[in-house]
Amino acid sequence: MASTEKLTTGFWLSYYLVALGLITRCLWRVLTPGGSFPLPPAHYLSMGFDLVLLVVLILGRRHIGRWGESEAPAVSRARWVFAAALIAGIGLIAIRFTSHTAWWTGHLTWQLPG
Repeated sequence: MASTEKLTTGFWLSYYLVALGLITRCLWRVLTPGGSFPLPPAHYLSMGFDLVLLVVLILGRRHIGRWGESEAPAVSRARWVFAAALIAGIGLIAIRFTSHTAWWTGHLTWQLPG
């Protein structure tokens, strides 16, 4: 992509969807109690998905950083979204290390279903 081109609508859409995905996953795991433990590979896949979203968010932010003032309002808004999504992504990882049940369920609290 040449430096004179503007960032495309598709890029912004995917960037905001990744950020929204991280934020909603974090809110879901903080506000709702976890249920029964998933089968062994499922929690690793969930952690991997969270890490992939976080890496894509950071790479997208690096891509935005190259544009400087050419799209000032959009870049400014993206910085706030990036900060919120980065905190949520780090929170998703941190939740896993709070307890044994959080390691398996990914939720901050836990209760038996039923």
